Amino acid sequence: MKLDSWKTFAQHHRAGKITLLGCAYMFVSATPSNADFYSIGGFGLSATTEVNTQYNDNIYSTTNNEVEDVITNLNAVLTATYRDNNDQIYVTLDGDAYLYSDNNDENNEEYRFRADWRHIFSDSFYIRPVFEHRRLVSTRGNPYENPDLAATDSTVSLNNTLGLDGRYEYKRYSLDFGGQGFQTSVEDAKRGNGTTISHSDRDRTDISGYVQPGYLFMPNTTAYVRGDFLARDYDKNAIAQERDTNGYIVSAGVRYYVPNRLTVDLSAGRLDYTYKSKTLSDTNIGYYKAEVRWWIGDKLETSLTSNRTLSPTISNVTSAIITDATTLNVTYQLLDDLQLKAQASYSGRDYKDSRSGADGSDRWDDFYTAGVGVEYDLNETVALGADYKHRARESNARNLDYTGNITSVFLRASF
Repeated sequence: MKLDSWKTFAQHHRAGKITLLGCAYMFVSATPSNADFYSIGGFGLSATTEVNTQYNDNIYSTTNNEVEDVITNLNAVLTATYRDNNDQIYVTLDGDAYLYSDNNDENNEEYRFRADWRHIFSDSFYIRPVFEHRRLVSTRGNPYENPDLAATDSTVSLNNTLGLDGRYEYKRYSLDFGGQGFQTSVEDAKRGNGTTISHSDRDRTDISGYVQPGYLFMPNTTAYVRGDFLARDYDKNAIAQERDTNGYIVSAGVRYYVPNRLTVDLSAGRLDYTYKSKTLSDTNIGYYKAEVRWWIGDKLETSLTSNRTLSPTISNVTSAIITDATTLNVTYQLLDDLQLKAQASYSGRDYKDSRSGADGSDRWDDFYTAGVGVEYDLNETVALGADYKHRARESNARNLDYTGNITSVFLRASF
């Protein structure tokens, strides 16, 4: 398998998300879907803007006293691109503003700057460095637990990511590798009684990486082994136990790939997580990941993913959150300018050593989502669409069940 062109590169390199013990390792393709509105030589500029208005009947995901609102999301993306025979460089700046019709205190803004460089040294070797700076906002959650003590502000975090991945091939052998440094800083928030919620104990640095040697033992089929590691260091430990951690995943898998027709990637192994604090339980569990993507004819595309991840604790009530998740996506091109889509997902979360279930057992949450959508291209640059999503949580802990429905319409223009 030779990387003799960018088309071949795109076929053989699957951009995606690698969740390592709860740490998001993300190399998402930044290739714009629209043509450049300005280009000269190998340089080009493209832009996308979207207005999305949604009705949410339970914006705080509460069991009782649900609050509804109409939320307008304004999004704009500007991408600068440089391409030649050996390089593709993307620099992307995008921003979002969320405007609440009734609950104006929840209005917030997010932004992201990303630089992504792909360089091919030869037919069989490439690397891909990435840098990203991002401002993220999470809503304040359930305001009915205790109005005086609950946060009146959303939680803002500033995140920096520097990563590298690459691939080397020799005859039937291949080696995929990568690493990432991630740093997050979480701003303080205010309570209803005017006091400050300090989030300095959530500031942390993660160092992660992976190596994956493989062997093409039959046409389109590669067997591989993989090792992932993560080291997490908190700037401050405000609670009794020290939450700095080290973890790894060791797995083996097989990948079957037919261009533009079928991709199957299955792996299983062992996940180990160790806390420096002796008051938190270490975790040793089985690990699995399955990804299937199937193009049925020219109009129907389906994808199925299922995996297990582990999130280290940031509290003193659980040692880890283990999540088993499965998602199904279906897209159907009904007409050249009309696309239908559907999604269904389930995830189960085990809050290890929490003892916070109603009967004194560990807390367990079941999450369900199901949604449908439609998108219509008015012309080559403008599209409009609508989506509906139902979501629910069932928990063995008290007062955590909820249901919610989100209906949205959007208008998108690409330049």
